[in-house]
Amino acid sequence: MYLGEEKSPLQLNTKETLIPEINRLSGQYKLPVVSLVHWQCTGNLLSSGSSQRISIEQTCEGLEIDGKVGAKCTLHTLGAMTPELYYDEAYENAVCSLKEIAAAAEKTGVAVAVEFMWNGYLFSPLEMKRFLDEIGSKFIGFYFDPGNMAAFQYPQHWARILGSDIKMVHMKDWKGNALSGGWPGLYYSNVKDQYRRGLYPGLAFIRIHRSCFDIYGSNC
Repeated sequence: MYLGEEKSPLQLNTKETLIPEINRLSGQYKLPVVSLVHWQCTGNLLSSGSSQRISIEQTCEGLEIDGKVGAKCTLHTLGAMTPELYYDEAYENAVCSLKEIAAAAEKTGVAVAVEFMWNGYLFSPLEMKRFLDEIGSKFIGFYFDPGNMAAFQYPQHWARILGSDIKMVHMKDWKGNALSGGWPGLYYSNVKDQYRRGLYPGLAFIRIHRSCFDIYGSNC
């Protein structure tokens, strides 16, 4: 479920009317809300000043919504790099931001899972591990999406190094590189080997590209 995405009905300004309806439908169809995505906060956790503060406040407000619909995890991409925002400053800003957010996450019982994205930030599993260790909260972890990292690296390396920091999983494929890719391309047996070590006991969400309709049929 997306929180704040442009076409999503669930926005910060619609929460009062939609939360009861979401809970009603969840109970009616016995489909629990497992996780949400905090999509495009208007601020930037990587930045400083007012932009950072806006994103912290919106994230904390979003965590309250997550808790009220029963979600235990939310995906976050942190923000965006710019030519003027230097990497070391972005790193320190993000650590400070998430340390503050961790208190709200613990209060609501909803974990924030940082997803690796093609945004020029946290590009190695060792760096991501160090980043999470510096924050030092069990409510701040990693959202594992092998399709995102397959453009540059081997997803199973991330699975082993991040291990118990993994809060949620997207099972998405990818073949090629960041600028020219296709489907399918991942060797999931290597990724599954790491899952079988018992490092991640939770759910995995399958993300299927529309081009797969020709392979699996219209019911995929």
